[in-house]
Amino acid sequence: GMDELKSSDSIPIEGPLSERILRGIANVFYKHMTSIKGWSLFIGILSVGIGIFIAVTAKLNKKMRRFAITCFIITIPMLLIFTVFGIAKLVSMFMESGGFERHLNRMRTTYKNKHEAMLSGLRNFSMINISGENAGAHMLIEINNGMSEEELIARALEAGVKVYSLRGCYISEDKNVSKNPPIIILGYARLKVEEIREGLSRLKEIW
Repeated sequence: GMDELKSSDSIPIEGPLSERILRGIANVFYKHMTSIKGWSLFIGILSVGIGIFIAVTAKLNKKMRRFAITCFIITIPMLLIFTVFGIAKLVSMFMESGGFERHLNRMRTTYKNKHEAMLSGLRNFSMINISGENAGAHMLIEINNGMSEEELIARALEAGVKVYSLRGCYISEDKNVSKNPPIIILGYARLKVEEIREGLSRLKEIW
């Protein structure tokens, strides 16, 4: 969902100097939220590497051991405190500025378009029954074209479309399920509208 954020939306920078500085940081956080995830991962991996290096070196040198213990006692709690309170403050400012509400509205529109694209494409199929279209970001498709569940999934995979069996979600196998028409799960949460249309077009040709 964060990929949908646009850099044109910013948090107003007003108030005292300290507040303006914090809001400036919040603006950067908001505009570059996706790339910040990558940098956070990089910094985390780097920190782990440095920690391992210090731990290994500390075993060989008593002075280094004292230095490592001192650094750990002083810096780690401070970093945790600044990180927790810093993120909490940025999120608070993000919500107070209306940025979170704008993000939710944008997501509603995005998923509404995806939902409509799914329903519109499935209406072109024959011998299917749709259920679960108003619950979550997936739909259940009962297919009555004579193919088995395994065959439907295999053909879709050959066409480059991954679908799932509803039977795989059961806790225990029900003998009566195999007598009913197969039910396939189609999800669309991570797909773009164009990808949904293309995927349904491929499925229509092979089912």
